[in-house]
Amino acid sequence: MTGSGTSADPYLVDNWADFVTAVGESNAYVALTADINMNDIAPQGVSTTAINATNVDGRNHTIYNLRGSTSNEVFHFASDVTIQNLNFSNPF
Repeated sequence: MTGSGTSADPYLVDNWADFVTAVGESNAYVALTADINMNDIAPQGVSTTAINATNVDGRNHTIYNLRGSTSNEVFHFASDVTIQNLNFSNPF
């Protein structure tokens, strides 16, 4: 993961672990730089991810096959967040 998490220098993430870390930061700006296929990472599903970031820009990338492992709640939005240009394919 690169970037400082500001509007001018968002965290740049290309994998699920970095995505979870970046969106968990309060007031962070996050941008995806690649698609993420959850079948390669956690085909059984993931625990709930807290979204504390201010802005998440998917840059038209896709998160594929995202599922919750213990509940239907994949994301918990702890604050107001703008999510843009992020696609999901075969989610939940």
